[in-house]
Amino acid sequence: MNNKIVIAKAGYDATTETDLDHLIFSSDYNTLKYAISGNWEMTAVTGDTVKTIAHNLGYTPFFIVYCNDWVAQPTYYGIVQYYFGLGGRTQRAKAYVDSTNLYLKLDLTAGAAVTVKWYYKIFKNNLGL
Repeated sequence: MNNKIVIAKAGYDATTETDLDHLIFSSDYNTLKYAISGNWEMTAVTGDTVKTIAHNLGYTPFFIVYCNDWVAQPTYYGIVQYYFGLGGRTQRAKAYVDSTNLYLKLDLTAGAAVTVKWYYKIFKNNLGL
């Protein structure tokens, strides 16, 4: 007998259910596991502003980063890489990772200072990237 963890949706039996559409979780399948998560608020004027966040995993991990649309809809968040142009002003939010750090980069070509809210998840799984 193989031991496993299964959580079925309401109305389904976790001990017998095999339809994945009826399951919330099954340990028969790999899942992404968080290593580090957090947020950062960055204010920038022009040029490149970079925040370095150490993860020290020793490999390039899978990650996901969101930031807010600080000009048009400051309460809307999108997955980075983000690009926005308005009236000759270009703004880019970019995230990248290496074997030791996650980098959050904001590039502004001109204009008044903006504040960007970043939310990130770095996953423990080594996907061999």
